[in-house]
Amino acid sequence: MSENPLTTAVGQVAALLADVRERGEAASEQAQTRLVETVGSTQAKVADAQSKIAETVENTQSKLAETVGSTQSKLEARITGSRDDAQARIDEALATALAIFEEARTKLSALPVELPAEIEDLKARFSPEELRKVAEVAVGCTVGILIGDLLMVGLGRGLWQASVVLFVSVMVARFLDSGATFTMQMSLQSVLVVLLPIGTGGPFVRSQDAIVGGVLALLVTFLSPQDVRRPAVRQLGGLYDSIATVLRDLSRALRENDSRTAWMALVASRGTHTTLEALRKELRVTHEQTVFNPLHRSSRSFVEDAVNAADRSDLAVRSLRIVARRVVSVLDEGVFDDDDRERLAAWFDDAADAVEILHRSLVEPQAEGRHRSLSVARDALGASASALDPHQLGGGSVHGEALVMLLRPMMVDLIEATGAEHDEARAYLPRV
Repeated sequence: MSENPLTTAVGQVAALLADVRERGEAASEQAQTRLVETVGSTQAKVADAQSKIAETVENTQSKLAETVGSTQSKLEARITGSRDDAQARIDEALATALAIFEEARTKLSALPVELPAEIEDLKARFSPEELRKVAEVAVGCTVGILIGDLLMVGLGRGLWQASVVLFVSVMVARFLDSGATFTMQMSLQSVLVVLLPIGTGGPFVRSQDAIVGGVLALLVTFLSPQDVRRPAVRQLGGLYDSIATVLRDLSRALRENDSRTAWMALVASRGTHTTLEALRKELRVTHEQTVFNPLHRSSRSFVEDAVNAADRSDLAVRSLRIVARRVVSVLDEGVFDDDDRERLAAWFDDAADAVEILHRSLVEPQAEGRHRSLSVARDALGASASALDPHQLGGGSVHGEALVMLLRPMMVDLIEATGAEHDEARAYLPRV
């Protein structure tokens, strides 16, 4: 009986499967063996790495502790040395400051008990406000430099030291004096001392230089050849040129019957306030220079005359603004005929000429010539004032008479600007 092919094929397949199973089991056993070997090797390497890491950490901790200990020791030694050095510098600075103060006290004690007559005269001429301003600048600079030197010796130089010095100087300044100038000078000078490099002569040389520099600056100011009147003269010229211009513009407005020109004159009169303020400022400066500097004492009479002229001219300008506003009103209403407007225009021209004479009189350099010129200006202004009769110059109308009455106090103020008394100035006006 022949063998069935199907059976043969099944047997071959079974044999093949058995062979594959044997090979898979052998490969699995081999892979498992390799896995075990790999795990064991990895565990050994991990254990070795952990050992090395622990050793490294231990070494690092030991080195760190050693470094911290060494740094702490060095820092303590440096702090101790700096503290001792700073204390020595502070002691030296205090000793130097005490020596300077003792020397100053000795020199002050050697001064005479009674002040010279010139110093007493200077003291009498200065107001408490002026003396306070001068003292704030001088003392603030000197004390600020001294505080900066003292703190710089103890703290050193740098940005944070400058901040500390600024705070201390401001606190000391506010404690000593409430003036803003004193505080500003003290704080600024102390900060500059800390920020700028130290000179070869030591820190306190700058304090001495501050005193010497202030004295030399005063001497240079006293001895320098200059005309202290020049700024005030320039402002006086601007003031009286403005007044004369307004008067001539009002004259032109009346002749042309143009209220717009009168309005522009009104606007220009309002602008004289700035000129007056600048004049008062220059006169204050000139007054201080004539008091301090013996070379400029001859200008004191000019200052007195100019101050009186500025005060009275201020009142005259205020009246002039009212007059200009009134001229605008009467021109808009058309209450004047041609003859009335011509008479008023001619008067405004004459008043402008008198104001120009007043200006030239005030700027005379010599007192005698200035007083003679002021007398001439007084007569010229008085001639204009004597024509202010409301019944004649006003044209017989209520509006014209009201305008003339407004001109009378303005002319009285201008006459008083020449140095005349009030009753003398009023005497030039015609009786109403």
